Amino acid sequence: MARRRDLLPTGSAVLPRPGRCGLLDRADRTVNDRGWDDRTSDDRGSATLTTVVLTPVFVVVALAAFQAALWTHARTESRAIARDAAVLVARAGEASEAVEASAAQLLDGEVRLTESVIDIDDGPELVTVTVRGSAPGMFRWMQTEFEVVEAVPREGFRP
Repeated sequence: MARRRDLLPTGSAVLPRPGRCGLLDRADRTVNDRGWDDRTSDDRGSATLTTVVLTPVFVVVALAAFQAALWTHARTESRAIARDAAVLVARAGEASEAVEASAAQLLDGEVRLTESVIDIDDGPELVTVTVRGSAPGMFRWMQTEFEVVEAVPREGFRP
């Protein structure tokens, strides 16, 4: 039985050369008038189009996640400072004015809130601390306002 290779003419450009794993040699390729190989001209640029379209989408999603992390961090830190301030006033018996000044300094320094306001309501049975402020964003126009309220019961002897 004759092999397929023996049936084709010997100088044909469709025959792969031995030892080339089925790839055509450079001399066997046909080149059109633009200098492109005709066999690879069926590429329509879909990979480039996908990259051009999806790269901005991924960048926007990554920046949105980073922005949400900034807002969440500012809110969490403010809640922790408010809780600590309420505990200092309710359980340690500290003066609410001194604790308020210390908490305001922490919020402005470490958390970097803008327009932060701390209100300590020193009631007979419950100490409530309210923190209002604007969480920073990646850009100035991306700030968000929030309010955190923490309440701690007073400790001590109650007849």
